[in-house]
Amino acid sequence: MSRIRGIEAKLIKIQKDRLPDLDSRSNKYVEIKKKNEESFEYKSDVENDQITDLLLKLPKLTKIFDVHKKIGEGTFSSVYLGSLKQHAALPDVQKRWFAIKHLVPTAHPARIEHELRCLRDMGGKDNVIGVELCLRNLDTIVFVMPYIPHRKFSEYLGDMDAEEVRQYMYALLVALRHVHSFGVIHRDVKPSNFLYDRENRRYLLVDFGLAQRASSEPPPAALEAPRKRPRELDECTNDAKRMALDLSLGARGAAAAPADAIDAAATVAGFPDAAFALAAKLLEPLPAERYSAQRALDHPFLAAPAPRSGE
Repeated sequence: MSRIRGIEAKLIKIQKDRLPDLDSRSNKYVEIKKKNEESFEYKSDVENDQITDLLLKLPKLTKIFDVHKKIGEGTFSSVYLGSLKQHAALPDVQKRWFAIKHLVPTAHPARIEHELRCLRDMGGKDNVIGVELCLRNLDTIVFVMPYIPHRKFSEYLGDMDAEEVRQYMYALLVALRHVHSFGVIHRDVKPSNFLYDRENRRYLLVDFGLAQRASSEPPPAALEAPRKRPRELDECTNDAKRMALDLSLGARGAAAAPADAIDAAATVAGFPDAAFALAAKLLEPLPAERYSAQRALDHPFLAAPAPRSGE
């Protein structure tokens, strides 16, 4: 955990004065829970108890933020919607909203450190989520990150026309190009990890919990692609490998939409041939033929004028 403390110190100025010790853990729990129930709406008693427990374990958090509800959950973390306590009297539209990610206590320190480094070093530009604050008390760690309103992918996929898909893909590829430029692969690219604020055309690639540095070592001989002309072999770049790995992992991991949710034929009817040509290049199994994020952005389907973005 010493490495995490080191990174944390670079992100925030930790107060030198120790917060007052809790006089009674049980009494403090009841006090926080009562305040939460009076101030916020929750989906369930279980969720309310989880938030209360988090605030009890991390007193610094409750001094700065109001934690409203859970908005996401995964194997290694839970994510909550928060706002600044100093903005409590403001209308919701004027508040600044945050995603508060609580890491499970059993997460390996190296995993936590790597995710925090990704957020710190890569985040905050090119549609990649950054980190505003890191708070820690013993084994309770939270990352405080920007939040954008978004809906489930399945709720708008069937309504997207070719132009909107073009803008969406452009934003995603810009994010992946940025991540790959640091020699990192996300390893969990899927709709739920690429947030889309449809009303304002804003995008965020999130959740670097599974991210890792791409290996520069060549694949074993048994896995090499058939020999190609030297010019084609030159196209087998590390960026292209990272792109294929990110997209293929996301394709395998994303849950399929219900069969009756989307009329596939109607959905793709207005799409140009260039869109399908680009999709084929992004998922090309042969490394020499596969597109990197930058090359995909130069493809006719995505090329200038660049799609507008709220970023």
